[in-house]
Amino acid sequence: MNPKDQIKQALNILDVVSTYIRLEKSGKQYKARCPFHNEKSPSFFVSPERGVFHCFGCSAHGDIFSFVEKIENLSFYESLKILADRAGIKLTPFNSAEQNQGLRLLDLLEISKKYFQKNLQNSPAAKKYLSDRGLNEESIQKHEIGFATGGEEGWRSLFNFLSKENFTPTEMVQAGLMIKKDFQEKYFDRFRGRIMFPIKNLSGVTLGFSARILPELDDGKAGKYINSPETEIYHKSKILFGYDLAKKSIAEKKEVILVEGQMDLILSQQVGVENIVATSGTAFSDAQIKILKRFADKVLLSFDADSAGEMAMKKTAILCLFGGLDVLVIPKINPDDTDNKNNIKDVADIVLKLGAEVWKKQITKSLHIVEYLIQKILQQDISERDKLKAVKIEIFPILRAIEGEIDRNYFIRLVAKKLNVDENHILHDLKNFISTSQAEFRPRDSKIDSENNLENPDNSHGRDLNMIRKDNLLKEILAILKWQNLSELDFLKTNLQIDKPDLKKEIDLQNIFQEIFFENKKDFPEEIIESEILRLENILEKNKEYQKDKLEKPAYAEATARQGKKDFIQSLLSDLFRNYKIEILLDLIKTTKNNNKSLSQNNLLQQTEEENKKENEVEDENEKHKNKDVEKNDREYEEGLNLISFLHKEIQRLKSESKQKSP
Repeated sequence: MNPKDQIKQALNILDVVSTYIRLEKSGKQYKARCPFHNEKSPSFFVSPERGVFHCFGCSAHGDIFSFVEKIENLSFYESLKILADRAGIKLTPFNSAEQNQGLRLLDLLEISKKYFQKNLQNSPAAKKYLSDRGLNEESIQKHEIGFATGGEEGWRSLFNFLSKENFTPTEMVQAGLMIKKDFQEKYFDRFRGRIMFPIKNLSGVTLGFSARILPELDDGKAGKYINSPETEIYHKSKILFGYDLAKKSIAEKKEVILVEGQMDLILSQQVGVENIVATSGTAFSDAQIKILKRFADKVLLSFDADSAGEMAMKKTAILCLFGGLDVLVIPKINPDDTDNKNNIKDVADIVLKLGAEVWKKQITKSLHIVEYLIQKILQQDISERDKLKAVKIEIFPILRAIEGEIDRNYFIRLVAKKLNVDENHILHDLKNFISTSQAEFRPRDSKIDSENNLENPDNSHGRDLNMIRKDNLLKEILAILKWQNLSELDFLKTNLQIDKPDLKKEIDLQNIFQEIFFENKKDFPEEIIESEILRLENILEKNKEYQKDKLEKPAYAEATARQGKKDFIQSLLSDLFRNYKIEILLDLIKTTKNNNKSLSQNNLLQQTEEENKKENEVEDENEKHKNKDVEKNDREYEEGLNLISFLHKEIQRLKSESKQKSP
């Protein structure tokens, strides 16, 4: 058995997918909001029985490998390694040249992380810094924090170490750990004299680092924090620091706390607040919102208490609201309200200077972003008119971003009440504000475009509606046959019972049907049929036709439901195939009519030519052959008419049969 099959056997797709998104049971399947596109209602389904997933919104489809590839933005070989590690299966490539480049970089980063961890144990200064910041040994080990040496030794210490591990300078640069000197074959370590925080993907695999300069080595020439650059495997807009450790708690609470720095996160988790992730000082992105939405409905913001932190918090709040998340703000600590008069600027300061209980209590005081901002405006020592102006500047962008009309109207009333103004005035000004900024902020709705295409036949890329209908029928037939493990040939033999037409020329309609069936089948690859099976399973679970016996006879619930389901599927399959045959017959009629039209025109031309020759008293041997051709065309034309007549009768018979079987 190859490694891929071993991993599939060891890991259930439900267990893999549920570590990334929150799933809800729906019959035999599980559903969720798709992690690959924005949506309000779940259209993403997982079938444990078939080991596949499918989204009916964006058509994403596949197995555990393609899911991890897509959600982690990795190659197949990288996802294979992640899942192999999870399954406890060792991958042994035949030789180093066969290893995927991405896997090489992952190995390089993993080895570098362990190198930094070892450095930390040998650096009293780095250990003291972490201790002074309040981190205990358990947190240091949990987050795998390390240290990149500084001074003269630090310029090439990692380079020398990785060279001994048989990694090339090019690979070190590709991993974001080395800097190459311009126009020279000289390399030096990117991170020197810094505390190293591994940045991991959703599965806990190291993709890069965030590094904080050790204060005693800070000469003011470099940034306090620097992160790995964008690489083949690290994309900062798609990563949230600490998410791999927080996702379980986020799923349980259905809410997530979002902070700016690593220290905020680590100290919070150290005191038991686990549902927390950090932006690591990067601008928040749509991709990160999608990550949060997998398990959370609500996000609690706690950014630094300076003007930059406040501005970043507002921008993040608007993005989250547009993304469909509810947004709350954990209020800042006022030093005058505590015994500790030190400046409290972030979560790390709260935990370290005021204690864990103060931080936990502060979380319970969270306010909706609108309430938080209106409270701030009312506390300002400004005129009532200036407060109304501040509402337009600070709160209108938030109101515009709120997803639901009911929710938005609630906060409009709240703002009007707090400011003691007519809510109609607020609503009027808000509408003007939205109309002037709609083009800039309203996200494009790709779903509307796709629906318009479906409603407009001109957008069908030249395919007539009859062909589209025929394809859809065949797709459903193929899906049911595969789903129920039925032989296609046996099914065709049973269901292609058509009386031979009373024609002089032998026409094998059964064989024609069979050839068309298998020829058209080529248009439907495996993944399309699998996705159709998921759709049909979902529809069937909601269908009440085969469930009525189950409701009426509880004592025989399981047996009746099972038999009812089987009968329903057989009936559905028969109806689909009957309609498919009608579409094929219509095609044959169309083809026969076109042929007859051609024959008729050909006969007319030949007869006209013959008459002209007779008038000119021109006779030769060719005339006999032409007469024979005319007679042949006449016979074929008559056969065509008879065939059309027969096909029409067959269609009427099938339609009549459909009506008789309809409830």
